[in-house]
Amino acid sequence: MPAPTRRRSHSLAAVVVVALLLAGCAGKKATTAATTATTTAIATTVEPTTTTNPPATPAEKAWIAGVGKLRQRIDRTVLRSGVVTQASLREGAAAARSCRPGLDKLGDPGERFAKAVQRAQRACASYARSADAQARVAPYLNTASSRVEELLNQATDQAGNGSNGLREAEAMAKEAVL
Repeated sequence: MPAPTRRRSHSLAAVVVVALLLAGCAGKKATTAATTATTTAIATTVEPTTTTNPPATPAEKAWIAGVGKLRQRIDRTVLRSGVVTQASLREGAAAARSCRPGLDKLGDPGERFAKAVQRAQRACASYARSADAQARVAPYLNTASSRVEELLNQATDQAGNGSNGLREAEAMAKEAVL
């Protein structure tokens, strides 16, 4: 075979090979697109499963509102600023100790609020520790004891923990009914 014929046959063979490769690749793309379309169609026909909580009962609504009011009432007395006197310490201790009885008056809101109730009980325990610290600081109030500042800080910290705890309990209860 002369040289130009060989070149044409090699060129022709190269064109045929490229054409076959393109034809093979084009077929795969179509198959992949068809598979993807089929998969997408199957995925869209599946219905999502959702769970809905029943609406809040009157007892649950009353408990949520009661916890908020309890916290506000206690905080107005315990966390107020001003001059610390024997009387203000007694008022603060009495308010802090009223948390647990106030929580008990709200009653049991039900199983759905079990974690919120536990959190509220821990918050009331923090308020009680605040009341104890206030009672311990009273004898030292008009002295130059370094213990006064330490006990007042403890009382304030525990009252803050109680307040935050009741806020968390209220939020947990609201989340439980969503």
